[in-house]
Amino acid sequence: MFVTTATEGGPLKIVGFKLPSETGGATKPVLQNKSGKEVRNFYIVAAAGNPDSHGAGGSAERMLTKSTMSFHLYSPTQRAIPPGGDYEAADVDLRPPTLARLAKDLRSNCIHIAVILTRVDFADGTTWKLPSEQQQQIWGNSITAESAKACANSKSTEEAVSALQGSGWESPASPSNLADGIVEHYKFACRIHMVDGRQLAMCPW
Repeated sequence: MFVTTATEGGPLKIVGFKLPSETGGATKPVLQNKSGKEVRNFYIVAAAGNPDSHGAGGSAERMLTKSTMSFHLYSPTQRAIPPGGDYEAADVDLRPPTLARLAKDLRSNCIHIAVILTRVDFADGTTWKLPSEQQQQIWGNSITAESAKACANSKSTEEAVSALQGSGWESPASPSNLADGIVEHYKFACRIHMVDGRQLAMCPW
């Protein structure tokens, strides 16, 4: 699974992610207020799909109508992000076991996820909204050569992925080889195991 920022052109921008220092820890989107007004609330969605056949030269029509789905990551509460200020959204659930559940719905072992801001509410009562029809286009534009090659969909695993009954972590040990600071994208792989009679996606961190 490949997770990346996206370009919406809005007043609040996801500049990257902070990865966790321990298994089960939060992967935090880092937001920056590009406007001249205080931000109070925001909404984030994850647009997800299989990029394997939709890279350069792929079918745009198929990409925009059949490959993607989105789900809400964040229901807003009152925040105060000043003009030019940064905010780490620790309550946005981007943990690998959460995102791995998308594989079942998409019937694919290769998932590209673009994290997208869809609405920003300001302290002065005004609101910025991303037109819903732009979400899938933004997802498509976020696919780069690197993300398209991050994995390849396997027909042999489609049945196993479709039968997933949950997800979890492979080990309680602290994750290794994760970047420090802020990254624009990250990737991970979860293995399918039978655990106590249930077919689960077991993720590394």
